[in-house]
Amino acid sequence: MTDRLAELRDSLTRDYEEMRAIFSRLREADLGERTASGWTVAQVAGHIAVTPDGDMWLLDRLRKGRGAKLPGPLGFLMNTMINIGNWSRVRKFRASTRDELLRALEDGHNKLFAYVNGLSEDELDRGGEVFQLGRFTVYEYVLRRGDHPREHAADLRTRP
Repeated sequence: MTDRLAELRDSLTRDYEEMRAIFSRLREADLGERTASGWTVAQVAGHIAVTPDGDMWLLDRLRKGRGAKLPGPLGFLMNTMINIGNWSRVRKFRASTRDELLRALEDGHNKLFAYVNGLSEDELDRGGEVFQLGRFTVYEYVLRRGDHPREHAADLRTRP
């Protein structure tokens, strides 16, 4: 295993452990409460749990040297597309239990971990444009991908 791949594995493990600790503190009674985002606690946790699915889709594009960005004239649709996708994925988590959310988090982590573990050194250097975030290599994106779940985890800690 290369040093960079070991670094990515460590990063993914730290991200997972951080989210698992947050999920473990959720109380069943809180899961139906609304957060500042308007989603329920369970939906925010569900969104965090399935983030690896989107990460793998994006990483697959980057690994092939392709980006994930709409052409200029259609760029205004990007946020709408992301919001519709998020809404369709979080709906199923409305009535989830903490144990179900923890399982979903673990499943997502395991899939992403296996995906990243199978990348070659050459694939880590490939990349492209990512939405409004700029240009990333696979390696750079994996290191930064934990920022998104952390943003939503903050919403779990600061419920109205």
